[in-house]
Amino acid sequence: MQHDEAPLHSMNSSHMILKNTTGMSVPVPHPTHVPLLGPSNTLTVCQFCQASVKTSVKYSVTSRTHMAAALWSIVCCLCCVPYCIDSAKNSDHYCPNCARYMGSYEK
Repeated sequence: MQHDEAPLHSMNSSHMILKNTTGMSVPVPHPTHVPLLGPSNTLTVCQFCQASVKTSVKYSVTSRTHMAAALWSIVCCLCCVPYCIDSAKNSDHYCPNCARYMGSYEK
């Protein structure tokens, strides 16, 4: 069986081009780099303003924090402990330059 049809994809220097079932070319941009964020401030490049920054972190309470509080209340009546420590919360990272949300580190 010979394949006389054009390939389903071809590479271009700036982006990949896909051919759909009708034969029309559809450009697909490369995925953007998502920085790896940790539980504390992280050095990275903001994907919005392109500045090299150390992220600012805001900690948020999640359902896991509530479950840990329930467990602490059963074990030793100290249900407030998970709400007082940042290690029991998610870390939401923001760019200090443009104040845009960059991602979360979920625990």
